[in-house]
Amino acid sequence: MSFIGSEGVEKFVAEAYNYGYSVGPRGEWRMVIALEEREVLANRDVEVHIEPIKIPEGSIIFPCIVQRNALGYLAGLTRKGKPKKIEEKREFDTAIFHPIRDGKIEYGELLGVVNILYAKAEVKLVEAYEKWIAERYRFFH
Repeated sequence: MSFIGSEGVEKFVAEAYNYGYSVGPRGEWRMVIALEEREVLANRDVEVHIEPIKIPEGSIIFPCIVQRNALGYLAGLTRKGKPKKIEEKREFDTAIFHPIRDGKIEYGELLGVVNILYAKAEVKLVEAYEKWIAERYRFFH
C-alpha cells in the first residue's frame, strides 16, 4: 500500500483480505467545502484543501453521484498518513476534484457531498483463514 507522508509518497506492506459488510439503516451527508481558490482545467484532477470532514468509526464513505458543482465532481477524499481501518475514526482534509470544464474554484465553494453509511464487516473466519494459508504457501508448490 502507499500513502502520502512527510517524505512524500511512502509505501508499506499490510495484510488485507476481501470481506463483505452490512450497512445499517442510518446514514449521513456531509458537504465538502473548498478552503482555497484554485484554477482548474477540464479533465485534470486536482487536490483541493477542504474543511476537515470527520468520519465516525464503523462507517464507509463515498461521493454522492449527483454533481454538486458546475465545474466538475468530487472523485474522493484523502489525507496524509497511513490508511486507517473502518473501525477507527478518520478525518479528511483534501478532496480529489475532477473538473469537466475550465474555471476557478472559489474559497467556501461546495465541491460535492459525501455519503456516510454505518457498516459492519462480515468476515467469515474460516474463509479468511483458508485464504491466508493459501496466500502464504502459494510460492512453495
